[in-house]
Amino acid sequence: MAPAIDCMESIHLILAGPPMRTICLATVLSVIAVSTADAGTYPVKKLIHAGYSGTPAQIRANIRKMEQAPFDGLNISLDWNSDAFIHDRKLADDHYVKEQQDLERTAWKRFTERFIMIKGADSKTDMDWFDDGHWENILHNIRIKTRIARETGCRGLTFDPEQYHTPIWDYRHAPRKDEFTYAQYRAIARRRGAQYVEAVQSIFPDVQILNYFQMTTFAKFYRDEQGTGSDLDALLAKSHYGIYLGFIEGMIEAAGPEVRLIDGNEGAYGLIDRAGFDRAYVDIMQRCLFLIDPALRSKYRQVVRAGSSVYLNHAMGEIRVVGAFLSRDEKTKLIEHNTFHAMDTTDRYAWFYLETTPHSFWRNHLPHGTVEAIRSARRRLAQRRFEGLENPAFARARAALGHYRATAMDSVEPSRAVIRRMPGQARPPKIDGVPDDPIWRTVEPLQSFTVRLQDMSKGLEADTVAKVTWNDDHIFFAFTCTEPSVGTIHSSGGGGRDSDNWRADCLEVFLVPHEGMRPYYQFVVNPKNTQFDRVSKFEDAPADVKWNADFRSGTHIGSDRWTCEMAIPWSAVGGTPKPGERRRANLGRGRSRPNRIREVSSWSPMWEVYADMKYAGVFVFE
Repeated sequence: MAPAIDCMESIHLILAGPPMRTICLATVLSVIAVSTADAGTYPVKKLIHAGYSGTPAQIRANIRKMEQAPFDGLNISLDWNSDAFIHDRKLADDHYVKEQQDLERTAWKRFTERFIMIKGADSKTDMDWFDDGHWENILHNIRIKTRIARETGCRGLTFDPEQYHTPIWDYRHAPRKDEFTYAQYRAIARRRGAQYVEAVQSIFPDVQILNYFQMTTFAKFYRDEQGTGSDLDALLAKSHYGIYLGFIEGMIEAAGPEVRLIDGNEGAYGLIDRAGFDRAYVDIMQRCLFLIDPALRSKYRQVVRAGSSVYLNHAMGEIRVVGAFLSRDEKTKLIEHNTFHAMDTTDRYAWFYLETTPHSFWRNHLPHGTVEAIRSARRRLAQRRFEGLENPAFARARAALGHYRATAMDSVEPSRAVIRRMPGQARPPKIDGVPDDPIWRTVEPLQSFTVRLQDMSKGLEADTVAKVTWNDDHIFFAFTCTEPSVGTIHSSGGGGRDSDNWRADCLEVFLVPHEGMRPYYQFVVNPKNTQFDRVSKFEDAPADVKWNADFRSGTHIGSDRWTCEMAIPWSAVGGTPKPGERRRANLGRGRSRPNRIREVSSWSPMWEVYADMKYAGVFVFE
């Protein structure tokens, strides 16, 4: 069989040939998929559920219902953070003994394709690429997770490199940037990537590592959006994931003959046509190669495989994405379309991501039409039936989305509120979560929260009332969150302080010490009074979760509402304001809804996320 590069070169010859010598690119890619697959037969395609699947105990208890969904496997989190680079300590060998026992005792039937989830940038403290002690801990700990993957019958690991908390891949924010050049950071990352794969394959020689995005991270460099010019390193040094390229090269370099590194192509989330999926496959298997060290290109072709992704919420349209401008039937057609093409253009694995409340998958709650759309796509794939998949409604919806985004905020005015100082003799609130202190009776509520403009809802299902006051030491907040169905209140962030408590029901406060955009200080409290705070100093880097303020909060859940109080010290957010001073601010609420995307609302109107501070309002302190 011809090597993969020969097939890729053939593509260029075919596409560059005379018009009458055309060929369906899908057919060419099918040939390539066969040539790059490990087996001599047409590769079997697998679809992985990549939303939150629950704890191992929850999976064990609900596996029969979960396996009714049309997937071949799932990602499994051993703990809430799923940190891939635990560098500050060595875990005990039995650290995950309960989780391993639950997985070993789960009566698996259909879900044969299982992966242990690890996140590459979820640590809350600085990891030093140059610290051998850090890396001794990291390698010890990943061996433990890998051993559990192998001993519980998993195919391997799912690696999510997204920089949720710490910008470990961004040279511009590297802790030791003053000591080391970008080239030195890339070199040490390559060494660490090699060590990482060596540690994993020492336990699991035929491990499959499904990277949500690998070389597709760098698409702007090998497509026509940017290019590279003459100084590629200078561009990579200014990119969000410049150091990641070195880590990828190290993984490739050290990978054994049975290891497979799968580029999951998260960029397929927003695709609406076959051409986009075809292009992504060629990107992974060919176009990206010029970024790889020439000495590794042959090895790249041996160990790297192309994957793909499907983003359910892109199609369902509860937020203003493409699906928001489609009919109900067209939405399910888009799910079918993208599932088909993702599976058709992957060498083996496509992953299916959805944002719903965490319990949805255990209870087999998928949005209406999803299950049948996936099943239809899989039947089509088995029969190679393409007819009727492409739909002009998808392109019309994308155009409508672009127009809406360009015009939606034009007439929106940021909110403004006068925040009055507490009288000198007034007693501050107790911060016990019940806003019944005498001071709160003297404070006028802010204007009502509104649903974010990205959402399709005409209005809010649950109102939020906020009050704000201040003294020399603190700014105080009181929130009353009405809730028609208190039983559906859900608190995420089981890992304690600074864990992801913002994924379900929560309240958020954003404060800037002036009228500009940065720095902003973010404070999040959920109904269980789990706290999260961070500071964002740069627009082009993740916020710093290691930053902590000595803020106090309290919550209470009633029969038809939950309430919250916060006291944030001025010393943490730029100092006490002067009378008449104006500062940018916003307040928000996230609300869980079973089997639906969260309801998100804010005091000052916003498009998608609170952190987009250009939509924040202004507090005037008097």
